[in-house]
Amino acid sequence: MKVLFVSSGNNQWGITPIVKAQGESLKKEGVELDYFTIQGKGVLGYLGNLPALRERIESFEPDLVHAHYSLSAITASFACTKPMVVSLMGSDTVISHYMKWIIALFARLKWQRVIVKSRSMLDNIGLRFAEIIPNGVETNFWQPKEKESSKRKVGFDIDHPQVVWLAESETIFKELPIGRTGYWSGGK
Repeated sequence: MKVLFVSSGNNQWGITPIVKAQGESLKKEGVELDYFTIQGKGVLGYLGNLPALRERIESFEPDLVHAHYSLSAITASFACTKPMVVSLMGSDTVISHYMKWIIALFARLKWQRVIVKSRSMLDNIGLRFAEIIPNGVETNFWQPKEKESSKRKVGFDIDHPQVVWLAESETIFKELPIGRTGYWSGGK
């Protein structure tokens, strides 16, 4: 089977690590997979990728197009006649009523399957026919470790609690001391 992944390429990694890990795991299972990353932002930025995306679909000849995030999926919908699977990744389920209506329209008319990652995402987007399939974890890479040695390895003080805030690298952090050695990192 040949699959083309379509997703945004507007971040420091090109393909987001979640999308890349998913694609690489499919390759390990024998799926012939290629990536198309959308360059540019906003509606015009995404639609500007249509000629290149059509060309990639024509040259790669996938059996299936799997788009990650709604804007990538809408763009791919204009570019291809292949069956489409769409993964709504989180932020595109907590959106305006107008965007939910657009996603629902494409989901019913163009997309063969819609995937969300959790029950709350399904409830937010309101597509009762969407399937809940959480992202997997690479158990050969991510495994439970002993807590004290793990804290030492990353430089945490083992005697004080730590708060870790995960966010995009563009987020501006301020460090506010809590206790003697712990820090709270938060946005703004």
